[in-house]
Amino acid sequence: MAPRLQRLYTTGGEPTLIKANYRMLEMLLEAGNKTCSVEFTSNMTTWNPKFYDALSQFEEVEIQMSLDGADEVGEYIRYGSDFTVVRENVRKAFELASKNPKWRLKTFTVLQALNYNKLVPLWDMLYELGETYNKHIDWWPIVLNFPEQLSLASVNSEERLEYLPTLLESMERYKDTNRPFCISEGTKSVYVDALKNIPYSTEWNEKHINYIKFLNDHRSTAQR
Repeated sequence: MAPRLQRLYTTGGEPTLIKANYRMLEMLLEAGNKTCSVEFTSNMTTWNPKFYDALSQFEEVEIQMSLDGADEVGEYIRYGSDFTVVRENVRKAFELASKNPKWRLKTFTVLQALNYNKLVPLWDMLYELGETYNKHIDWWPIVLNFPEQLSLASVNSEERLEYLPTLLESMERYKDTNRPFCISEGTKSVYVDALKNIPYSTEWNEKHINYIKFLNDHRSTAQR
């Protein structure tokens, strides 16, 4: 199989730390198959040099980065992570991908109550790195439905609509499709539709408040 395999998608946990995933890369390289397209999703909290050294020998790679916010927002959602480390790992991914024309970078963000109005710093980071390394990166929001206490249904509709003008103004800075990082009309429509049309639930709002209080009581990081 290894000599003829055309696409390998590795999963996790964190795929870069799973020994079996590294072994699959080794098998492909031992078979002389460097044209197999390798794809994986990472939260970028770690950087495994052994994995990425092997990865660098493939012609076509897609790194799908799962990032739900920058700085304290990202650290709160991914509790225990250090966004300084995440930022550096994302930079390394840009640097590595910039040396390989067929490598693709994508970012997926789970759109939820904790970050729907706090994503501009993440966009700023992706824009800056895209410009620095002249490497295109896609960004796409995935609307969270479960657990409901973290979904947009737990946020008052008026609060979401109040944020909408600020969101649209921020998105204007990233509308140039000729830049390495941009927010397309299709991407914008998914975001805006979620803010406008997801029904508000007082039940899930109450559960959201209680859930955040529980987390804050047991963490050193507080949700603001």
